Amino acid sequence: MTRLAYIVLALSVASPSVVVAAPLPSDITDFCDLNDGAAISDKCFGFLSAVIETVQTLHETHQAIGFLNACIPFGTTVEQAIPKIRPLLRRRTCMGKCSATSYVELALYEVYPCK
Repeated sequence: MTRLAYIVLALSVASPSVVVAAPLPSDITDFCDLNDGAAISDKCFGFLSAVIETVQTLHETHQAIGFLNACIPFGTTVEQAIPKIRPLLRRRTCMGKCSATSYVELALYEVYPCK
């Protein structure tokens, strides 16, 4: 084998494969305990915080797309929203592509509808 062939072979064996990020789970129960009064894991809290903040921001900046537009009152905390949306999340109702995010969006819409 030529020296170049050894280098190519070494690089192909030593170089890592393409890393693909794991998709977000579609089942919110993979990381959130939906039982009333259950402790909220850091992962669940962070996920719900991100969805709530995104929904609030899109509404406040008039960038909400689609037919579900939740009007979450200013100052509403994740701790205040969780007990209200948990029962709806247990139903696992979604519209369109079902994902953990769409479950939360629909629950927020039902709890905090725009009037």
